Amino acid sequence: MRKARYIVGALSIALAIGAVSSCGGSGYDPTVVRVGSTAIYRSTVEHWDSAIGRGAVPAAGVRPLGETAGQQAISFLISADWLIGEAAEHGVRQSDSQIERRVHEEITSTPGGRAGFAKTLAEVGETLLDAGFEARVQWAATKIHGLLATQVARMTRNALKSRQIVAYYGAHIARYSHPELREFDLAEGFRSVGAARAFVRRHGTGSGFRKIALHESAERPTRFDQPKGKGPLLRAIFAAKLGAVGRPMWLNRGYVVFVLRHIKPLVVEPLRRVRASIEAHLIAGPRRRALAELLAAYERKWIARTDCSPGYVVPKCKQYQDPAASAIGSAVAP
Repeated sequence: MRKARYIVGALSIALAIGAVSSCGGSGYDPTVVRVGSTAIYRSTVEHWDSAIGRGAVPAAGVRPLGETAGQQAISFLISADWLIGEAAEHGVRQSDSQIERRVHEEITSTPGGRAGFAKTLAEVGETLLDAGFEARVQWAATKIHGLLATQVARMTRNALKSRQIVAYYGAHIARYSHPELREFDLAEGFRSVGAARAFVRRHGTGSGFRKIALHESAERPTRFDQPKGKGPLLRAIFAAKLGAVGRPMWLNRGYVVFVLRHIKPLVVEPLRRVRASIEAHLIAGPRRRALAELLAAYERKWIARTDCSPGYVVPKCKQYQDPAASAIGSAVAP
């Protein structure tokens, strides 16, 4: 525990002097990407290129198919600066002490504690400062997600009218209806009508019948023209009275006889009980569209602020030209 605190203390000193992963080092280290006023240096890209090449999956980083480790490193660093910058523009900032606590929690939750955490970092060539940077990015991502959720809720607050809920409920009433259910005892396998009737006379319709018979249930079908002779039997079951024995009927190469035991009537769930689920279903579309609109605006804003040097251009840079769009443009050009 003392060692872990020492490491986090070292992180505090490094953060205090600005030595986070998106900053440059000493000597000649050219800026290769600039996100607003934040510079991303060549050495930083090379560092994350190496880490990703060794298997690191940095926070907020995506690994698109076909991208090199270097391209993934640039995309990660740009995404990270977007998130941190967006959070700052909303007045949401995280102190270095909060970052320290996050890293400390990660250290203590890692199997093997400090040694295990250090080994995990060393395997991909990451440092404690990288862990602090990733913790800050994760925090920013969480805050931005929360802000987006609030904005989406605000944009869709009046998107759903009460009459739409009522109309949906009426149009899908079958979904909220539980059909009539009848429970019955069924004795089967008789060779003749007489044998079936003799069974009833001998055992009655009470406990003696119940001990030998099968205990079955059936929902009222929408149609009674069922295959294999089931239709006439179902029609008889749903026409019978409680406790009454049905007439012997042919089914499955023999005669059967039944006694109706219980009727569960048709139940339709009231609108008040299913209203919340209907609202959630109907609002899902508007919320998806609102979120897509916000994300598109977010990307447009930050792409416009992202300058990339030749050789470091990825889709998040304003210098990026989509090859597919270029091909379409060439095809329609006069």
